[in-house]
Amino acid sequence: MARTGDGIRCKVDLNIQIIKNTDFKNVKEFCEATGLSLQSLKCRYFTVQTMDTLLKYGIDIRAIAKENGKKELENEQN
Repeated sequence: MARTGDGIRCKVDLNIQIIKNTDFKNVKEFCEATGLSLQSLKCRYFTVQTMDTLLKYGIDIRAIAKENGKKELENEQN
């Protein structure tokens, strides 16, 4: 996880998260319905507004970023 300005950059397979947690078929359909930027999501950059919108659908980017950070730390220590 990297904090950049008013958002974070996080490695996450958003397509899987959207299919699992919403009724949308893919990221593009989700972005069209919510007005989010497909390009920003493809770059894995999440603004506060984007994170809040995703959280409404049960996708907690902050929690995913924290978990990814813990896994990276564990991998570095091993």
